Amino acid sequence: MDGRPHSKAIIAILYLLLGGLGCSPVGAAADRHPDGVLFERAMDAAERKQFTAAHLTLETLIDTYPDSEYADKARLALRDPRIASCGDGWTTSLDCEIAEPAWPN
Repeated sequence: MDGRPHSKAIIAILYLLLGGLGCSPVGAAADRHPDGVLFERAMDAAERKQFTAAHLTLETLIDTYPDSEYADKARLALRDPRIASCGDGWTTSLDCEIAEPAWPN
């Protein structure tokens, strides 16, 4: 990684897109509402202290499903200072780092 701000954004987006592929059975996510899946992924990221990923996922949920009950929950979750502080530009704070995904060997 070269440390440029946009490279962190690309990694975050790729991690969010690819992160759940190996974690759930085929079709399991398709049976749930996508706003709920986004909220669940954001909370999982926050639990793993991947606050930038959590912030990006919550913002995506709110932008895509603004009237969802999960959008209301996402707005509340964004009040968490650890998650909120990781969305104000691309910070280099260690608290906002995204861990490299554990790819299967």
